Amino acid sequence: MAYPGFGSSWPGTTAGGAANSASNNYTQLFKTAYADMIRLKAQTLHSALSDTCMPEVLRGDPLMLDSYKSVTLTTRDRGQQYGANGSDKPYKETDNERRELRPEFHEFAELFDPRDERALMRAIQPDGAYVANVAAAFNRKKDEVILNAFRGGVTINGTALADTATVQLHGFRKDCDAAYGSTIAIADALAEGSSTDLLGGAGTGTANDASSASGDNIGGTIGAAIVAELGGIGFGTSPADTAVDPTFSLTQEFGCQQIVEGDVQTIGSTGVASSAGTVGTDAAQGLHIKKLLTGLNVLQTNGAWQGQRIYVVLHPDQVNDLMHEAQYTSSDYNALQPLMYGQPVPFLGCEFRVCNQIPKETVLSGCGTLTIAEEAASANDDAYATGALTTAANGRYVWMYTEDANIFGMGDEMTVRFDEIPDRGYSLQCYHDFSLGAVRMDPKKMIAIPCHKGTTAA
Repeated sequence: MAYPGFGSSWPGTTAGGAANSASNNYTQLFKTAYADMIRLKAQTLHSALSDTCMPEVLRGDPLMLDSYKSVTLTTRDRGQQYGANGSDKPYKETDNERRELRPEFHEFAELFDPRDERALMRAIQPDGAYVANVAAAFNRKKDEVILNAFRGGVTINGTALADTATVQLHGFRKDCDAAYGSTIAIADALAEGSSTDLLGGAGTGTANDASSASGDNIGGTIGAAIVAELGGIGFGTSPADTAVDPTFSLTQEFGCQQIVEGDVQTIGSTGVASSAGTVGTDAAQGLHIKKLLTGLNVLQTNGAWQGQRIYVVLHPDQVNDLMHEAQYTSSDYNALQPLMYGQPVPFLGCEFRVCNQIPKETVLSGCGTLTIAEEAASANDDAYATGALTTAANGRYVWMYTEDANIFGMGDEMTVRFDEIPDRGYSLQCYHDFSLGAVRMDPKKMIAIPCHKGTTAA
């Protein structure tokens, strides 16, 4: 499609961008079709992420997705029965978790000159540049929705674990906290404070809003750094250790067990990364093999089986980091020789997907100093921890996940309709729409890898 001339303002608007006026009417919205003369400007044409998630079909209404939780087996002696008596073995109950996949609806519509119908029919052929241009916008929307689902809030069993933009990976950390054994209500109480607020302050007086159950404390994760920071305090042993009642218990936020430290050192390095991004430390702050190995360690500890497909979604900036990794580029370690192809190739059992829509932002980096207190000195409440997670500006997250960690749902593929608008002089309307949605199904199958360059551009 092409506009009929080089106007100083968008057709259908005044010079200042205002709405149509009497002297600038709807006919200026018309496009003239020249199918054999149109080319596409540089843009992302295809979705990089839609096939990395489990597919579902949307019908317009929110979709409820169930998943079974793990069960334990029973050892029964000879002659022992199942039942309700004291010596009987109790029956097991399989718990399930229900998550909501809520569809989004996106559209695109244009008007065309009815006198140009023949050329328009040529231009809208399935392999035409006009259709490809609109389809590219819808494909980019797919990746945007999936990226938002990686980190956003979820609704579990009717309770929304909402995401707050001012807190780093707030929805993701809440979800992880619940997955590690915390109740949904307590996980939802993760403080909605500033970006440096870790666990929040005193809660309702009935539960520890810091929450959660045990984690694996795998080295190289922010969760392990939090545990190490709290481990220096002998909480619960004597009042002198924490200044709280020793009968109180303190639990940690294991929502960070799925987040790799931003400054974890490269393989064989003994130095300490600098937040200033000086020479010799940039490699530790960017994407490197040690961060990938840490992510794999967490996924496999959580049950990812050998041979399961694992995806790594990264920005071109992090591709550049990998191309400087000797273990990744050398034919001694990687027979596929990525430098020959100039793009990421499978490595460590992972398939890499490059997505240029991953935003630049302030990312989590590690754990700062924590302070221990109690919710109420006169009440039988848990202690809680407040403190700061360290952050780094000008960074991006790399996402590592198994093939069944997320669900991506769509209605029909992009629908295209052509209609005549009688009250617009029988002008032709070209209308496109589709519905889609994505949801994180199991946060223990996902890893967030923060990468940055200190105070320099990522």
